[in-house]
Amino acid sequence: MTVSTLASFEYLERLPGTTFRKLYLQPSTALAVFRRMLPHLAKSFVMALLYMTKPLLLSDLDLWVQPKSQREREKCLSLLTRLHIVSITAPTKDSPQTISLTVNFGASLRMALTGGGEHQSFGVPLNSFDIDNIDEAFLDDLAKHQWEKILHYVVNSVGQHQKDASESPAETKQQEMLSYLSSFGLIYLPPKSSIFYPTRLATTLTSEASALRSVSDGFDAACRINGVKGFIIIETNYRVYAYTNSPLQIAVLALFTKFNSRYPNMVAGKITRESVAKAISHGITSDQIISYLSTHAHPQLVKSAALKGGPVLPPTVVDQIRLWQIESERMKATSGFLFRDFETQKEYESCAHYADEIGVLVWRNESKRMFFVTRHEQLRDFIKSRKNN
Repeated sequence: MTVSTLASFEYLERLPGTTFRKLYLQPSTALAVFRRMLPHLAKSFVMALLYMTKPLLLSDLDLWVQPKSQREREKCLSLLTRLHIVSITAPTKDSPQTISLTVNFGASLRMALTGGGEHQSFGVPLNSFDIDNIDEAFLDDLAKHQWEKILHYVVNSVGQHQKDASESPAETKQQEMLSYLSSFGLIYLPPKSSIFYPTRLATTLTSEASALRSVSDGFDAACRINGVKGFIIIETNYRVYAYTNSPLQIAVLALFTKFNSRYPNMVAGKITRESVAKAISHGITSDQIISYLSTHAHPQLVKSAALKGGPVLPPTVVDQIRLWQIESERMKATSGFLFRDFETQKEYESCAHYADEIGVLVWRNESKRMFFVTRHEQLRDFIKSRKNN
């Protein structure tokens, strides 16, 4: 799960069930969650349940999963439950547990996949073009320039507190969203027109291709931009020379570099402990800094590394950047729940083993019969089912 997907998931799981039911009334929402939020095994479960007329026995899922993948099975069920995609009945003595898709999600996903209904949540396709000069090249150029503006704004806003935007009335939310998407370069909204054109950047952002390491890389690959991108030279004494006059690239470098000279087509500076610590405090990792420097290394550095068969960046610089990050991570806090005071050793071991299987176990102490988990919902149901049986 990517960082952006993880952040979206953390936001969604805080929503109440009634909000999920409203969200899943739209086929486009159900399809987006299915495509972007679920791992492959969870998608297989959803597709298998999609056209079932009655609930499936939860025990029958074991037939679909190899014994060595039971942990992945539990993680997928936990994810599907927290996103209100599936409903699992509580175990009783008279009837076993069953699993089924929630009504709204199942109906909307079927409609999205088959194209049925008149919901128009994906928009209405345009049959005829009433505006000239709207081609792929125009849309690509528009998207690139808009996205560079957004990136430049974000880079220069690091560490600054912004005011929250007020919520708009419910009936105008879709129109305002189109305006926001246009500002991001995801669509083109012609003036005084009721139609819009999705750009190639929108396709890139929704692509599942793992080879696209970032939006910029994916967009450049899609547009077949062949310009030379390398412009950074870094020495073993941590000095950085960037041969560029791009305000965006200079702003990015300034996040982790202390500049001391600037010329019309070059900036010079140094990577220091303080500059790296400042970047880390803003959420930038050492791997991201190293990746950026490697990606934008000057062609001379790349050529020299290829001839010598060594790395592009000096190893001493790479190691030191990582060490500076480790200095700020000597202690890590994890929020969660502590389970203790188990009646028997067997009960403790069973619960701790189940917590480990579903991937929520962080720490355990055998002698004191206690363990710490990040989530408790499934574990709580497991303990209740043990007591009922």
